[in-house]
Amino acid sequence: MRALAKVTVVLVWTVFVPAAAFAQATITGTVKDTSGAVLPGVTVEASSPVLIEKVRSALTDSSGLYRIVDLRPGAYTLTVTLPGFATVKRDGIEVTGSVTLTIPIELKVGDLQETVTVTGASPVVDVQNTRRETVISADAIQALPATRAYGSLLNAMPGVTVDNNGLAATPTMTFFSAHGGRTNEGRMSINGMTVAAAFNGGGVSSLTYDTTNVEEVAMLVSGGLGENETGGPTMNLVPKSGGNKFSGQLFFNTAGDWSRGDNIDDALRDIGITKGPGIKSSYDASGSLGGPITRDRLWFFGSYRKYTTTTGVEGIGANKYAGDASHWDYLRDDSVEPRLVQGRDIWSARGTAQVTPRNRVTFSHEKQSRCEGSTLTPSGQGCRTRGADWIGLGATTRSPEADTGYFDFPYWVTQATWTSPMTSHLLLEAGYSRFAYRHAGGPGQVPPDGVLDLIPVTEQSAIDGHRANFVYRGLGTYSNNFGNPNSWRASASYVTGAHNMKAGYQGSYLVADSEFDTNVSQLAYRFLNHVPNQFTYRLPAFQTADRTKVAALFVQDTWTRNQLTLQAALRYDQASSFSPAEHNGTTQTSRFNAAPITLARTDGVSAYRDISPRFGLAYDVFGNGKTALKFNIGRYLAPATNDTIYTRNNPANGIVGYNITPINRSWTDTNGNYIVDCDILNPAQQVVPGGDSCGAVTGNSLNFGKPGTSTRVNPGLLKGWGVRPADSQWGINLQQELMPRVSLEVGYNRRWWNNFTVTDNVAVGPSDYEKWVIDAPKDSRLPGGGGYPIAVYTLTAAATM
Repeated sequence: MRALAKVTVVLVWTVFVPAAAFAQATITGTVKDTSGAVLPGVTVEASSPVLIEKVRSALTDSSGLYRIVDLRPGAYTLTVTLPGFATVKRDGIEVTGSVTLTIPIELKVGDLQETVTVTGASPVVDVQNTRRETVISADAIQALPATRAYGSLLNAMPGVTVDNNGLAATPTMTFFSAHGGRTNEGRMSINGMTVAAAFNGGGVSSLTYDTTNVEEVAMLVSGGLGENETGGPTMNLVPKSGGNKFSGQLFFNTAGDWSRGDNIDDALRDIGITKGPGIKSSYDASGSLGGPITRDRLWFFGSYRKYTTTTGVEGIGANKYAGDASHWDYLRDDSVEPRLVQGRDIWSARGTAQVTPRNRVTFSHEKQSRCEGSTLTPSGQGCRTRGADWIGLGATTRSPEADTGYFDFPYWVTQATWTSPMTSHLLLEAGYSRFAYRHAGGPGQVPPDGVLDLIPVTEQSAIDGHRANFVYRGLGTYSNNFGNPNSWRASASYVTGAHNMKAGYQGSYLVADSEFDTNVSQLAYRFLNHVPNQFTYRLPAFQTADRTKVAALFVQDTWTRNQLTLQAALRYDQASSFSPAEHNGTTQTSRFNAAPITLARTDGVSAYRDISPRFGLAYDVFGNGKTALKFNIGRYLAPATNDTIYTRNNPANGIVGYNITPINRSWTDTNGNYIVDCDILNPAQQVVPGGDSCGAVTGNSLNFGKPGTSTRVNPGLLKGWGVRPADSQWGINLQQELMPRVSLEVGYNRRWWNNFTVTDNVAVGPSDYEKWVIDAPKDSRLPGGGGYPIAVYTLTAAATM
């Protein structure tokens, strides 16, 4: 268990509007007459061009309160009517995120045909929500002097910690967290549904999130109610959906050698650095258009974006002998410049339909084509062909022909939602999201003309113009993976003036398939000063497959009484995982495995069950909507994704000899033919007459092609109530309006974590360690001036075998 206390002071300007969770926004308030008496039965309508149905309405309850929920971002007009009283209109109400705007109304006796128009700035203090959210509008995003990537927006969010990718020159996967959480705890969502990888915490992915064609971006930092599974931050994108008017935009920017400099001098050239890492060329072009197909009934929005960024890679060169089977050495060729080339083609389309007066549906589909790197040769066929003097492959420790820097991966995002205000009190909602993509687990894949028929070499020495432990000649391994996270939700909200109760169901099914491929020989060599000293062998086309399922039920309520608002939620979660029989092991045979390796379906987490309560309190201190004191406390869960304990029982992970657990064997190529003359599958030490000598295979490597020594999970950690890793947090905030559109917020947050696990090596005991004693140096800065004995314990040679 650990805890973190954090105090934040945030000055929030116009573009950063404080709000609440990532459900849609709410307008609420009390309607009174000029004597201060509350008025029940008043009709309150919110109208806006962003609503395809034009108007949402509500009636005030017995306490004079009205509440209009599920409002999209935009400008609204509030119209208040009651027979015997003049109509009141309030224009220019700016709704953002999931804010609850408190707009009190005073009605005067008069003719219903008489209209009183009231103007005023929208409130900047949310006096009814305890959740902490920051919203950036579309106009503010366009004005920010930053790259068009979600990482740039993350850096503008107060209270969020962002990794270094947030400063990248081109859109890339960026991790974020808040209040001391895991680096990868932050989640990305579109329309309130998570769109992220099926593993590694399931928070982000290498998808290029479209932050350009959005109505707004909202960041929930803390205090989520029943709709939130985890306690980390969530960035939600609200896409544009068209409207009753045609509108669109075109965008283009570019950069290149003309806009950069470097610090290359003779000293750097002497150590092989001849080119800097700056941008060599870059462009980003996009266009979008939205409008009506049928006014007030059917809207569309479509967009296209294409970008490419090329940067230099310092300190490396191409291999003059690439593809030449007669050469086992490396000759640096500086006439070919390695580069990092990244680009995407992105198409998206959305439709919004008011099917009936009470039923609205939306559908969207996005296709991205990721192209990074290049072919190996100028005549190669791929998503990008290299030039005569440059190549989009290579790294400081890999020659281009040994580099998995080629990406030709598709991404698909499909979403559908349904919204139905059955009455002025009852709202039904449902949504489905499918994200599917190809990836390689971080690195890329082999280019179409890549070298797979030559054995790669890792040279341990820094010779021939390259660094130590440099790989060249061919490609050893690459991955071909598939991810498919699916999520869905359904909810019913019952809304009165004083209450906003919501009950819902959420589910997800995460698919993660990995395939680890090898070159033709299934071998890789290691050299020291051009002399072979080790070879590595692997199983062919080995696969692992994991599935994780989550189902959740929640109920939450917001209750307002005078200046006090109470929020409470209760959430039930059930999570489980398994490894299917298909896509686990290998269906291929080779000289290293005479038969396929098949594995049975295996359960991972059989069932985690959790009840998570949350509570919040907001108080309008002076009753004028300008000062709010807020408190929230709740229990949240760690993500359930295809990693950590959810995949630990997968039997494929225990098979020895695939890409994660290759077999390394010492080797002396006595006859200098660069062929392993030993019987590779014979684990004993060998000396081949007139040939080579090979070291013995020991330890876990003796289990090649079979289950080896692996981590066993305590069955008690795989099921039960309250076993799933979780965290609890509370926070208190004071928010004060300083002037129109500007507020100051001071907050204190505390967070602690539960249900950590430890790994115990049961194969090693106290007798497997030997004690060494060294003397501390004599130094006045050490206790007693130093010179005392220090005991050090290390594993014995026998225990490490």
